[in-house]
Amino acid sequence: KKTFEMDSEQLKEYQKHCFYGVDILKNNPLITEPISQVIYQHHELISGTGFPNKLTGSRIYPLAKIVCFADFMAHYCALHRLPLQSAITEVISQKKDIFNFEPECVKSLIKGLTGNDC
Repeated sequence: KKTFEMDSEQLKEYQKHCFYGVDILKNNPLITEPISQVIYQHHELISGTGFPNKLTGSRIYPLAKIVCFADFMAHYCALHRLPLQSAITEVISQKKDIFNFEPECVKSLIKGLTGNDC
């Protein structure tokens, strides 16, 4: 259900947006180092398959893990035209992408949607 496919050159350029975001905001006094880390790492996956540096687990800034999962879920909901509760149920049942994300982020989302602990 993808809306488009990128060739390898387009993908390389797209993956630079993490660097571009940090570079654009580097002289803004409101952008602290932790915020820069979140911007730069917001596509890093705990499995090490993300970008720009293929970081794993604890090497990823904690807030970047939250933004990464939120970004993924927002795109998933939009792409599949699903409400958040249906989308998280589908992602978990597929057992494919969910292991790329911090388990505590996933658990927190489920608890927020259902009121139940996992």
